[in-house]
Amino acid sequence: MIKNIIIGQLLSLLGGFFNKILDYAKEVAERNHEDRHNPVVVGWYSFVYLAAYGLGALAARIFWLTLPPQDIIIGVFFFLPVFVLGAMLGGSLLYLAGRRLTDQSRIILGSVVTAVLLIGLGGQILLWGFELWDQNQPTNKINMVQAAQPLEALPLVYAEVIPPMLAYERTADTLRVTNLSDAGLTVQLTLALPQGVLMQRCHARLETLVCPGEACPPLSGENASATASVSSLAPLLGAGQTGLYKTDHCDEGFAEAKPEFRVFSVDEDRFLFKSETTLIPDIH
Repeated sequence: MIKNIIIGQLLSLLGGFFNKILDYAKEVAERNHEDRHNPVVVGWYSFVYLAAYGLGALAARIFWLTLPPQDIIIGVFFFLPVFVLGAMLGGSLLYLAGRRLTDQSRIILGSVVTAVLLIGLGGQILLWGFELWDQNQPTNKINMVQAAQPLEALPLVYAEVIPPMLAYERTADTLRVTNLSDAGLTVQLTLALPQGVLMQRCHARLETLVCPGEACPPLSGENASATASVSSLAPLLGAGQTGLYKTDHCDEGFAEAKPEFRVFSVDEDRFLFKSETTLIPDIH
């Protein structure tokens, strides 16, 4: 309710602002003995009014960018005067130029000034937007560094790629994962099904841990090759150890689902491997 009231008030203020600009443009057109009902004429004088502010902002931005670092404090005091002077000068030049131009020439000049303002004022915003987009495109980053780094060093890899530090085998409702490295790894395994732009997931449950020979942790006070019962989505797999993940709790639709891996190095305290699809949110 309050949100709708605020939006309504803002729209009302904007409407009143633009109505005042149109009234101003019609008065100027009439004062210059031009047709106040001609949309090009009214549009031109409205544009001159708004463009003056844009040109003032552009002048202030150029002034700020060319300011030496040691003069920043002084520049703050001159920022507003530069803006006002730029708006007055730019608006006056547009106004005088438009008096001598035809409607078609006014449209062309308006388009050029708009392009200058978009580039001058919006260029940095576009650059920020492209940088933000690039930061959220990990696939692009992988393309740039893949030739320089081994796959094991990448924090994110393409979907359906099996981690090179693991051996993976799938049989019925069991996923068998073996740690091929010489360090302890935390492995989280998930089955993922695309659902539009989201993902439906079923977390594989690690029920047993198979330990080879001396690497096996003590069980009931004895050390031997054995099977240890565990209960965790992402327990530690020691070097050479094998985890048996169960998926019998997943729906039948996950029979064809692709595996997602998250492999974390305990020694290095960082992820060594993530499937690309882990970036896609879950469906709720």
